Amino acid sequence: MPDYQQMIFVEFPSSDLARSRAYDAGLGLSFDELFCGPDGLMVRLSDAIHPMLLRHESFARQAPGSMAPPGTHSALHAISQPSPEDVDLLGERAIAQGGRATDREADGSVMVPRDVFDPDGNGLEAIWMDVEVATRARGTAA
Repeated sequence: MPDYQQMIFVEFPSSDLARSRAYDAGLGLSFDELFCGPDGLMVRLSDAIHPMLLRHESFARQAPGSMAPPGTHSALHAISQPSPEDVDLLGERAIAQGGRATDREADGSVMVPRDVFDPDGNGLEAIWMDVEVATRARGTAA
């Protein structure tokens, strides 16, 4: 079998695609315009990770059943950041774009997390982890 890079597409409902695009662009994220249209937007985090923002009707076709009511969460999707300062910056950008961010305490010296929520209530966790310290604590090499 030839080399195959598995990809992940995480689909989020959006009540307003224009607002979602402005919010994500304000966070510094980019879009794959080839896969953006009237029913959804493809965000590009890396070559393999693509959040999809879908109109409610499109989301309902992808995930039959009822959508989580506003203000509830079924998952929090963590996105690594290169530094603790970048975690804070993502939180500040979320607030500036009309979202909200939590002020969680860092977990000792290993992890710095911050949850951010877009105007639709979809959550992401910006997180930095000191992999070297974490692997030493578990008795393995980084």
